[in-house]
Amino acid sequence: MEDLATGGFVGKFGLDLRLLLAQVLNFLVVLLVLSRFVFRPLLGIMRQRSERITEGLRRAEDLQEKQRAFAAWQGSERHRAKREAARLLSQSEEEAHQRREAVLRQAEGAAQEMHDRAVADAARLQDAALTHAQHDAGVLVVEVTERVLGKRLSQVEREDYLQDALQEVRKRARGSR
Repeated sequence: MEDLATGGFVGKFGLDLRLLLAQVLNFLVVLLVLSRFVFRPLLGIMRQRSERITEGLRRAEDLQEKQRAFAAWQGSERHRAKREAARLLSQSEEEAHQRREAVLRQAEGAAQEMHDRAVADAARLQDAALTHAQHDAGVLVVEVTERVLGKRLSQVEREDYLQDALQEVRKRARGSR
């Protein structure tokens, strides 16, 4: 065993214990320096980057969720707008149809009124013309009677002949209608 402690075992493999101890000490110092000045800051930077990436991914997922929600809302709004446009179009067409019907009824009423007035005016004109023609016929009857009799009739006789002639013309005019 003493052989092992005095360098029998270490000497057998060609290792120098002092050199080995110095190298282990140098390695520990380098490890401590690297750990303190390189690894810790590097791990901190990597942790920060990882946190930023995680935060970015979380925000990206939030944005994707908002985008999906917006797309769904947009689709429903588009559908609602189409329904509303169709409803307004249908309502406008119905109102136009009702207005057209009202205008047609009004025009038909006005045309019927104009027709009725025209018929009434024509009847009045016809009656006036008939009355005038009857009067003229009566006057002619009186004049012819005076010529046939060869004498001038008095005013009373003229009126009597005129009235008789007008009644006869009216009778015949009613019979021909």
